[in-house]
Amino acid sequence: MPGEMNGIELARFIQERYPQVSVALMTGYSNRPPEAEDMDIPILSKPFGLNALEQLHGHVKGL
Repeated sequence: MPGEMNGIELARFIQERYPQVSVALMTGYSNRPPEAEDMDIPILSKPFGLNALEQLHGHVKGL
């Protein structure tokens, strides 16, 4: 991400400031990033297929 804030920091900011907004992360790491261990946010690891993206979208919409 450009700037000084990374994706996990942005997700935390959104959750704190706008709790009604659903958040999901995409990462190139194979495991959940250590900084996100305490977060209840769905994470989609790259590469992923259309089915995985559709499942994540359905999950996030249902929150």
